[in-house]
Amino acid sequence: MQRYLTTSEKDRYKPGLLKKQDGKCLFCKDPFVSTPANNSMHTTYEHLDGNTFNNDPTNLALAHKHCNNEKKHNSDYQIIARQQLQENHNSADSLDVHVRQTHEPKETSKQIDINVAFYHITKQFVNDRLLRQALPEIHFNDTAESVAYLMKEQTNHGSSATAKRYLNELTSSVAPFDRVERGGIWYIIKRQ
Repeated sequence: MQRYLTTSEKDRYKPGLLKKQDGKCLFCKDPFVSTPANNSMHTTYEHLDGNTFNNDPTNLALAHKHCNNEKKHNSDYQIIARQQLQENHNSADSLDVHVRQTHEPKETSKQIDINVAFYHITKQFVNDRLLRQALPEIHFNDTAESVAYLMKEQTNHGSSATAKRYLNELTSSVAPFDRVERGGIWYIIKRQ
């Protein structure tokens, strides 16, 4: 079953990755800071092969959120990711470096992991239709039902009410999408 990186896995891998990368972004090599100036400077997990479901520790690195997003369009960053992935596979101790730590990871509930997965599933669905497929709009209720179906397929949990909560977040005033009503039917559009 495909799944996103869980909160407990993130907690387990982060210390080893920070040490391995000397506390710096894989791509821009700037250090991570405990209180970033803006959201784009937050630390995020980079899946070196581009597959967000491949959570093998050898496929993971840390990057600034904006660097991680820029990798899609930056050939230099793509080369760095491929080289790091190859180095991880060639290194006999790369797996050990990622999971070894001096403290136990904090316990996280299964519900947190499921909620994180729900958000990613919802955002990916909307992104795929409005940004990648460049559809002008998507029907709000059908999107909620489709996302609920995907949630159940990927996590064995989910409902259209949960999907609607995440869609409402993605169409809030600070989010990249908006909701418009036409003839009593709500649609999701890319925010202008």
